[in-house]
Amino acid sequence: MTVTLVTVMTISIANIIILFFLSCYNDFTMTQKEVIQVIEVEDTSRNPEVIVEYFEQPSKPESLDVLFVLDTSCSMSDDFEKVSIGMELLRGDIEMLTNDYNMAIINSSLKETYFAGTYNMDTDSIEFLLAPFNLARDSFEQAFASHYLFATGTEEGETFLRPGIPKLYIYISDEEEQSPISVDLFKKWLDSYHGETQYDVITIAIKESSDTDCARFADNIGYKYDQLAQYFNKRSIDFCGDWQLALADSSFLLREITHMQLSHNPIEDTIVVYLDGVKQEDWYYLWSTNTVYFEFEIPEGSIIKVGYNKEGT
Repeated sequence: MTVTLVTVMTISIANIIILFFLSCYNDFTMTQKEVIQVIEVEDTSRNPEVIVEYFEQPSKPESLDVLFVLDTSCSMSDDFEKVSIGMELLRGDIEMLTNDYNMAIINSSLKETYFAGTYNMDTDSIEFLLAPFNLARDSFEQAFASHYLFATGTEEGETFLRPGIPKLYIYISDEEEQSPISVDLFKKWLDSYHGETQYDVITIAIKESSDTDCARFADNIGYKYDQLAQYFNKRSIDFCGDWQLALADSSFLLREITHMQLSHNPIEDTIVVYLDGVKQEDWYYLWSTNTVYFEFEIPEGSIIKVGYNKEGT
């Protein structure tokens, strides 16, 4: 056995304790006091890596703009009805929170007829049904580039994406995202574009575990979509499943966060959980899902941090 020192920082003025050693997130200022927590772990050949992951519990929106970025290539035509059903179901969940919402769809080429909308509480169900069929066929699947150009360079984007209103973006494709924009660069643009405004992302894509009859080719697996989803404490929804039923449950703007799927496999005994700097004990970890489940109330605007030693380092 070896003894691992996990460094925990204390901000004495606010009495807030957060993990900081090797953290990717430096959104707090370090001050003068430190606490050393000693944890026994299995012997390793080198010091284990400490991982810190966090999220902020979002506030329920009083207004909301929902943009679907849809792959409209020929292989997707059999799935347009799912899009229509998903929009209708999502509308019902949104209206439990607010009647001030807008919904629209763009294709992932931003060519020809690329915009369908704007839909709201006065929209007839038939209009939702026809919405994806109104878009032109995609010649390529570049969802990130289409979203960026729609938001920054089109009249429809300037009108539909209302300044200061929380946003929900839903990307749907049976192929990998093919724009030259990296996931990291796209996420940085999203953060810059929204500033202090809340936003959330749902990705529906082919996964490695998808049914092979549906997935067909390994090149179709949506790795970039899944990577983007992980920035929002989730994974892609399986395109080959009944994803239209999962849209609202997958948005943190509409549902409270009650768990966190970790991005690395942890040494289980080293996991620690903090709510606004206060260590919590009412939680449990399931290795089968690599997820920490919280059994305490997380108020809106609160910050949850989960720290652990990464397995195998």
